[in-house]
Amino acid sequence: MNTNTYLILSIWNLENMSRTESQWAAWAYAAFALFFMIGFAYSIKPNKRLKIETRLNGTWETVASGLRSNKSLTFPTTAASSYSDLTITVTGAATGDVCSVGVPLAAQVANTSCTCFVSAADTVTVRFTNNDPSLSAGPAPGIFKIFVIK
Repeated sequence: MNTNTYLILSIWNLENMSRTESQWAAWAYAAFALFFMIGFAYSIKPNKRLKIETRLNGTWETVASGLRSNKSLTFPTTAASSYSDLTITVTGAATGDVCSVGVPLAAQVANTSCTCFVSAADTVTVRFTNNDPSLSAGPAPGIFKIFVIK
């Protein structure tokens, strides 16, 4: 067995249900988002592979597969209509990979947003954007959860 950690998630048996492709895409996205929001803190070690699967028509289908990392980040106070970047290492991430960030509740600030992108091999940039046109802002320090889809 390889050294990566895998998680198989089967929400329910869908073998005898008919769905259109758009309904399946919406279901898969919702299942992935739900798992990302509530399930990440359990049973998967940071910087390990994650694989989410479900059973469809008698076969296992991959919903999402990728890399995850938890990192304590402390952003500086960011000027109005500006942004601040911090980088973290996510081994295996490659430029062009899709990236998602989970922001701790205490770090959420009105008129701001956090995004991420793979900026170089094994490097993810987390960007705090202050959308307020007149006030500087900065999120509280916290554990940010990064997921890179492979």
